Amino acid sequence: LWTHFVLDEDWVWTLKMGVIGDKERTSVLKVFQPYMGLLPEDETKSWSEATYNKCDVNSCWELYGIKDRNNYPSTGSTYHMRISVKEENAINWVTNWTENEKPTCPGHPYSSISES
Repeated sequence: LWTHFVLDEDWVWTLKMGVIGDKERTSVLKVFQPYMGLLPEDETKSWSEATYNKCDVNSCWELYGIKDRNNYPSTGSTYHMRISVKEENAINWVTNWTENEKPTCPGHPYSSISES
């Protein structure tokens, strides 16, 4: 699976999700306002507001109830995150990447985190 998030110049988020190698299985969602515009405008109305000026980047392999090696998907999991900006140094990066959920069951897979 893949996901792609883009915030355009008009402050509209577009989320695309799909299956790698199958362009027919792609979904697109445009989000014009925070909370899909369900909150009153005096509470929030635009992604340009200061409260949305921070973003945490993460990924999670959603596996629950794993008891041993046989319960893990045989294909494993790989995450590639690419973040692009129009202006160099536009983001004040915090790059002390950590893994906060380490597997503990017998035969768990190994993981590594790197940045390039």
